[in-house]
Amino acid sequence: MTPATLRLDRHEFVALVRLGWPVVISQVGFMLMGVVDTVLVGRYAPHALAGVALGNTWSFAWIIFGRGMAAGVDPLITQAIGAGDERAFHRSLATGAVLMTMMAVPITAMHGLASWGLRLIGEPESAIPIAQGFAWAVAPSVIALLLEALWRHGLQARSSMRTAMGVALVGNLINVPAAWLLMRGFWGWQGLGPVGVGVSTSLVRFGMLGAMVIAAWPDVKGAMRALPEVTWTGLRRLTWIAGPVGLQTALEVWAFSGGTLVAGWFGEVSVSAHIVALNLASMAFMVPLGFSAAAATRVGNRMGAGEDWGPTAATAVATGACAMLVSATLFATMPLALTGIYLPDAPEARALAATLLPLAALFAVFDGTQAVSFGVLRGAGDTTMPSIANVLGYYVVGLPFGAWLAWGLGLGVVGVWWGYVTALVCVAFALLLRLRWVARVGGFRREA
Repeated sequence: MTPATLRLDRHEFVALVRLGWPVVISQVGFMLMGVVDTVLVGRYAPHALAGVALGNTWSFAWIIFGRGMAAGVDPLITQAIGAGDERAFHRSLATGAVLMTMMAVPITAMHGLASWGLRLIGEPESAIPIAQGFAWAVAPSVIALLLEALWRHGLQARSSMRTAMGVALVGNLINVPAAWLLMRGFWGWQGLGPVGVGVSTSLVRFGMLGAMVIAAWPDVKGAMRALPEVTWTGLRRLTWIAGPVGLQTALEVWAFSGGTLVAGWFGEVSVSAHIVALNLASMAFMVPLGFSAAAATRVGNRMGAGEDWGPTAATAVATGACAMLVSATLFATMPLALTGIYLPDAPEARALAATLLPLAALFAVFDGTQAVSFGVLRGAGDTTMPSIANVLGYYVVGLPFGAWLAWGLGLGVVGVWWGYVTALVCVAFALLLRLRWVARVGGFRREA
């Protein structure tokens, strides 16, 4: 393989922005449903916010592994598109669809264990019934969410993301009134209470899958025709490629989800504050995550075509880091205003959340750097070492340090967030070093 030249390129910046901004909006749309659920419940029944937050955290912690594996199909499909190999592209999508269907079974089953799991780790008993109800409500939509993610990545590989963006926007526009009505009731019906927001989210996810299938129908049809070509060997090969991506994504989310569970040990005020700060940080993270996806597509396409993907890599990483400077500024200068959107009638939780946002500002640039670096490495076919970097950064360094601050020094949930800062700094530098090495060897060819 020819070494890649890491340098900034204005033309690549333009190409990344054109591809990336619809991806950003689509990613924001994915996150926004959880944010809307949290905001609506916080305004309707503040006492139920912790339950919905824990239920959503439990659900997301399992779903994200499957969605990460859907992203792990990127090296195969983007390189196939770059090489002009439609047959390999559709065969990879068909293999991915089978893998997503298989993954949906255990992930759905885990939703039924929410109350058991939350009790096992010592979460507040008062929040568990609502958390389990929310988990049951969204469980049926797991398969829809995984397949929708796969077809979205198929469109993304073709640099065609505006339709997916439209699906995400319409889905969220429908979810807001539907969640409110199902929660509060209408025409004399009492509604489902806080669990109603989960029912709405589940229904909208199926609608979004249907819309995505229509949008990507030529590729869906091509994948269906390629189903007879799916073999156990191909499934194993894809699992080895996509599994580390799912693991890397899940490890990062589990680290933050674990923070939510730890916050629950310090009381409902702490968990409410943590989930609000985490929602805001997660929304900001969608911007570099969108550029990460765009970088994976551009790098994979260029690598498949035998072109130098180094300028794409360097420009994408710089763009993701700079974008997070904006979020960092907002978090540092407007913490009370931002947390007030979620908790207008809970001053204690709002004040605690406002102390966490400056820490989010501190790690924002490193978060953007590591997210885009991982997208670049995924497009270049490197999916294993980034997972190892995540394990070391979060679980060997950052989280133990945060736990010591939380309990050893009595900082509580604030100590957990200092652990996040430490972990993201470590992971960002590790992935930058890995990217530099992969550029020297020219990347790795992948095929199903």
